Amino acid sequence: MAERGFETPPEVLGYFRGRALQPRFSWLDVFGAEHAHAFTVAKVTSLDMLKAFEAAIDRSLKASVGFETFQADILGQLKALGVTGPIKVADPTGRAPMTKVDFTSPRRLKTIFWSNMNAARAAGQWDRIQRSKAVLPYILYVRTTAADPRREHLRWVGTILPADHPFWRTHFPPNGWLCKCSVRQIGRPEKERLVGAPVRGMPGGPTYSDEAPPVVLRPFRNKRTGEVAQVPDGIDPGWHVSHGPARRQTMSQILVDKIDSMAPAAARTAVEQFVGDDAFERLVYEAQRTGAKRGAMKAAGETAATIDAAAPWNRAPLPVAVWPDDLAAFAPAMPRTVTATDAAIAHTPDHHFAPSIWSEVADILATAAAYHDLSDPNRPEKALFVAPDIDAGKRKLVVVEKRGDRLELVTFFRAPLRYVRNQLLKAIQLR
Repeated sequence: MAERGFETPPEVLGYFRGRALQPRFSWLDVFGAEHAHAFTVAKVTSLDMLKAFEAAIDRSLKASVGFETFQADILGQLKALGVTGPIKVADPTGRAPMTKVDFTSPRRLKTIFWSNMNAARAAGQWDRIQRSKAVLPYILYVRTTAADPRREHLRWVGTILPADHPFWRTHFPPNGWLCKCSVRQIGRPEKERLVGAPVRGMPGGPTYSDEAPPVVLRPFRNKRTGEVAQVPDGIDPGWHVSHGPARRQTMSQILVDKIDSMAPAAARTAVEQFVGDDAFERLVYEAQRTGAKRGAMKAAGETAATIDAAAPWNRAPLPVAVWPDDLAAFAPAMPRTVTATDAAIAHTPDHHFAPSIWSEVADILATAAAYHDLSDPNRPEKALFVAPDIDAGKRKLVVVEKRGDRLELVTFFRAPLRYVRNQLLKAIQLR
């Protein structure tokens, strides 16, 4: 539930506003990690109605109000759309029969309000944890405030793990519909003081532990898509990808992993659809705003630590291209999905591109002259792609590096011809 009287952190609004509208018939149509990129309300297949719900939740988040205020707001919006009671809704896919739905029902509205408010707040809390994890490096799973707690969730109470531990990718609350579990960020001294002690408020119960609880996965088949997801025991399907980490890293990595597993043609299509989506456009603009803020702070003489705290990069991997088959020798046995982070997207502000231009990256990698760039001895595993188009004596350049087990785009910009020639002096042509 939203808290009254508190200013809503900007990252909470940023998460909610960063999702594209996707009218869908079933909650299963936008499943798991996809929620980090898509705003949907079950059975809302009208774009106008979905926009009304989005606007009402946005206002509730911004003002940090409770359900009653949201309910009055959305009922007014629905009335303006002619919805004052149950209506018949058709499934656009034809997989389900015509269904009567009451969007004015308090129970339905509470579910919509709770799920969106808590997902956004979890994402905001995760962002704050990531910004301050150098000082407070641990996350503590706190006992639920529910009067009738789920036994499965009580098993995780008292768990203390590093903020980057994989456990939080699936167990960062909420962990199910109407789950009231929470976490708290703590420092090393508190962690060392707590480990081994009985959990407060649970006499005769568990002790605080810095060992990850066992995670037992069970298959869940999405009856709408046929996709089978592995869901941890005790977590409701759909909440098995935590909205905190999923804001960027988890969602992005799952998307990248999924594309990695596809055949080349299907992977290229998936990347093309992602880069062409409204959500990617929002991510580009968000990255550029972060880059501009960091640049202004740097010019004002702020320290690197201050800049990172005020305008942090999320560095989530975003798929932007598929590595060409004819250049496989440059990156043998590596995943073929080329990713870029927000830091790369916002690199070199003078060369910012509109989101639509990023669709050219795939074509540049597939057709442009390619070189093994040896100009920087500290970064030898670098490929340079020079687009054939000339614009006022400049050419578009894409630079891709091997970073760990990934191919990562580190910059995409328009460079003067002289700069390009200098770069190629220490390069070996690959194509």
